[in-house]
Parts: sequence; structure tokens; C-alpha cells
Amino acid sequence: MYADTLASTLKVDTLDHLGGEPMATLMLTMELDPARADEVLRQIRGDVIPWVRRLPGFSSGHWVRSVDKSYALVLVEFGTEAQARDVADLAAAQRSNPDRSWSFDRIVVAEELAVVESPPSFGL
Repeated sequence: MYADTLASTLKVDTLDHLGGEPMATLMLTMELDPARADEVLRQIRGDVIPWVRRLPGFSSGHWVRSVDKSYALVLVEFGTEAQARDVADLAAAQRSNPDRSWSFDRIVVAEELAVVESPPSFGL
């Protein structure tokens, strides 16, 4: 009963474009060197994010890191599967480099099914 009530208050959007094609998400898991956590953060904010924002079809991105700073998950949304696959191919070509503070563990292109947002708060 509670789940049904909660579900009816949540906003759920499908992510279809005008042409009807669902958006695609590039999912990357990364192994990080915890001893170089500041370097990882600096590279993501200073190099990776500005580059990703200029990519064709870029819609949004989320970079999250485990509390122990050894693992990260990256979700980058693109307008089409082809655009996400192009970036996945670039990432796969650079999967590992001993000089970097991180390496890609998995690289997956996924179809978005839905987005769920919390309902707005009233009375604030």
C-alpha cells in the first residue's frame, strides 16, 4: 500500500526524443588509486568534464566515487546510442595506463528506461 502511494507521488519520465529514440547512457566503472585521490578529482573537474561537455549529443553526466576513494561510477547521457558508443570506443582504447591514477574497469552503453524524481516539497 505504501509503495503504491509513494509511486503515485513520484515524477517518472521516459527519455524519448522528438524522433522517438531513447537517450543512451554510457556507464563506466573505474578503479582508482586512493593515494592519488586529489589528482583524480583534479583530472575529472579540470580535464574530463570540460571535454565531455563539448561532445556531440552530450546531455548530462554524473561522477561518483566510493567513500574509500578506490572506485568510481560514471554515467554520461547522450542523445543517441551511436554518440554514446563513439565515446565508449574512445574510453576502451585508453582502458589502462600505468601513469594515470585510474583505469576503466567496465565500459557499457545502456538504454535509459526512466528517470524518477522526488516530489516537490511543500510549505518550505
